[in-house]
Amino acid sequence: MKMVDRKHRSASYPEIQPMQVNPSMRPLLGLSLLLPLVVLAGCGKGEGPTPIPGTPAPPLPPISCDTINFEDGCGPYTFVDFAGGVTAIVRNPDSSGLNTSDKVARMEKFAGEVFGGSTLEPPERVDFARGEAFKMKVWASRSVPVLFKMEGLDRERSVSHSGSGNWEELCFSFVGDTAGDPVTGFTIIFDLGVNGGAATDPANWTFYFDEIEQVDSCPVPAQLFPVDFEGDPASYNFGPDGGFGGGASAVIANPDQSGINTSAQVARMQKFAGEVFGG
Repeated sequence: MKMVDRKHRSASYPEIQPMQVNPSMRPLLGLSLLLPLVVLAGCGKGEGPTPIPGTPAPPLPPISCDTINFEDGCGPYTFVDFAGGVTAIVRNPDSSGLNTSDKVARMEKFAGEVFGGSTLEPPERVDFARGEAFKMKVWASRSVPVLFKMEGLDRERSVSHSGSGNWEELCFSFVGDTAGDPVTGFTIIFDLGVNGGAATDPANWTFYFDEIEQVDSCPVPAQLFPVDFEGDPASYNFGPDGGFGGGASAVIANPDQSGINTSAQVARMQKFAGEVFGG
């Protein structure tokens, strides 16, 4: 084996000397070693970056004022209360179903006159070219008729809330009946003809309404008549015994398909001994 001269090796391959750090760079070197530890220590904690002071808040979602909906940013809305009716704009007590808005109108009907209610001044002129009917969402805990009157024009309609304890959409049609003086206000009366009692019975005399919208016309309700008995005979319910007081009815095949009635099925009533009012 050929021996390498130590002196020659030393001359050809100088020994590596330890890295010398400039004294002025030592603080930066220490900081560079600590920075990853600081970043790792902060991971998984907190709820995101802290907002920069002075940064504006994100804009609120746009508010639609196409309907009279009592939301902040719409209006202003002015109510004139009379004869025991008191209306105020409040938070929606039941933000569900048909109406999830934030603000609604609450009417309390106190003792006064049987026609107690409130009149809302229209925020703009009513133009019937936009429609001759009005929809309004109403909340009531009991069945109650709701009168909607256009002051100035002097036209009124009454539609009932079922008392479901939910928001229902009522529609008041004035189609073909809008000629006359300009509308100066919308008057709303709950339970016209009955004196209010909100002071002692607020549950039955507190009502809410919202989103008054002008529309072309009201939906046509489902037609209940005529009842022609052409369906499944078992689907017609005349009561447990088919009637009362001796009367008994059932749907059968038409015994005389001629003349003015050639239908396939009819209702037959038999009156047995019982009461004189059997039916």
